[in-house]
Amino acid sequence: MKSKLKIVIGIALIPVIIYLWPSALGGNAEFLLVQGQSMLPTIEPGSFVIIKSKPTYEIGDVVSYSTEKYSDFGGRTIVHRIIKETNEGFIIKGDNNPKPDPGVIPPSAVRGEVVAFTPFLGYVLVLLRNPLVMGVLAVVMLMAQMKSKKKKKNLPIEIEKKPKKKKNQNYVLFLPALMITLFSYIIIQMSLDAGIRQPKADPFTSFLFSIGDPYIASTISFALYFLVIIGFYYWAKTSDTIPRKELDSGAVLTLKKINPVVSGARIVWLLFIILEIIFLIGSLQELRAAL
Repeated sequence: MKSKLKIVIGIALIPVIIYLWPSALGGNAEFLLVQGQSMLPTIEPGSFVIIKSKPTYEIGDVVSYSTEKYSDFGGRTIVHRIIKETNEGFIIKGDNNPKPDPGVIPPSAVRGEVVAFTPFLGYVLVLLRNPLVMGVLAVVMLMAQMKSKKKKKNLPIEIEKKPKKKKNQNYVLFLPALMITLFSYIIIQMSLDAGIRQPKADPFTSFLFSIGDPYIASTISFALYFLVIIGFYYWAKTSDTIPRKELDSGAVLTLKKINPVVSGARIVWLLFIILEIIFLIGSLQELRAAL
């Protein structure tokens, strides 16, 4: 069970890694520490913000953009809100500033939109970058590791041979359902990066595309599907008991009985795999045409 849990956690982390893959390594995410009070009360000073680039930006988006080296901002990266769009570019202003930023910001200077931020986390990250703090943490971790190794050496070694368990055929569709969900998510992210605003997807994901940012919508969709698949797995596992009957002679009779929860989970996984493959074929054709 522990090994399966590790696999599930690993698969769950893959979309997070893809979503937050930094632009320096070929992704479209950047991470910034906000300083100053120009975005109060929306973003507090010291907030750690996540920036994601996208093909187009709209009025109301909080974006980061690069300033010229000799401008009023001295070449810094600014995080402010788009308040107006012109033929030349965007008029951008801090929520707490009385006036817009000087000049018109061309679209090429915009690095991305703020998709998430955590107040004051930036100060913690700056503190962790301090060599003294890092040195203290390294010593503490080394001492904890040495203590744990010492405890393991003192434990008696016991070798226990366990009989090999037969593979339960009831759950063979579980991992394929997770993998097809992950693969669909990756293809949708690639389609968005290729400039396709609403990639072909299942009805629920398409609905989320129509009401919100497609990057966030596809991530929410993946998370919900992932939880549903995992939920059916653990629900089926907890109810997957073998009914037994003790006879008068003292023998135990194993009764063959269909578990409706396990059967239902298998049907859900199978239908999900089939539907996702159908929509995935359309997404791949659309992505191929765009590339």
